[in-house]
Amino acid sequence: DIEEWRESHPNWAELQRLIDDLEQTDWVSFHADWHMSSHMLVALQSGRVVGYLRYVVQAIGVEEDEPAVTFRDQVLTEGKVIAFGVTVERRRQGIGRRLQSRLIDECKAKRCFQIRSHSSPENQANHALKLSMGFAMHVLVREQGKAGAYFLLPLRE
Repeated sequence: DIEEWRESHPNWAELQRLIDDLEQTDWVSFHADWHMSSHMLVALQSGRVVGYLRYVVQAIGVEEDEPAVTFRDQVLTEGKVIAFGVTVERRRQGIGRRLQSRLIDECKAKRCFQIRSHSSPENQANHALKLSMGFAMHVLVREQGKAGAYFLLPLRE
C-alpha cells in the first residue's frame, strides 16, 4: 500500500523513526520558498511503515536561481525527489519501485514536465532502480561542488 501522509497523520512518529534511522531528517524537513507543494508518500506492509518518498513540485530553474523555464508561454514544473528510503530489511522487494511508480503517476496528474532526483555516488542501488525505470542520468563533477548524479524522467511528449 502507498499512501500520502501529512505531519498530522496519527502514525507520523513511526515514519519519523524510519526517516531518522536512514539519516534523512534534514531532507524531509527542508522547505524552500520556491516549492509550490510538498508531498510525502509512505509505503506500508501489514500496517507498518517500510518506505517513503518525499517530493516537491517546483518551477524548473528557480532552484538554481534562474528564471522559471517557460515553453509556449507556460511555466514548466518538475517533481523533485527530496528524500527516498526503504527500511533495510525490506530492500530489493519492489517497495522502492512502487514508490517511484506512484511518484510518476502523481507528477503526470499534476502536469509536471519532468521528474528530477539527485543521488550520491555511493548509492548504486538507487542508480540501478532509476535507470531500470527509464530515467536519464547526468553525472555531476565533484570539482563543481556536488558529487553524484541527477536522474531525469521526461513526462510529456
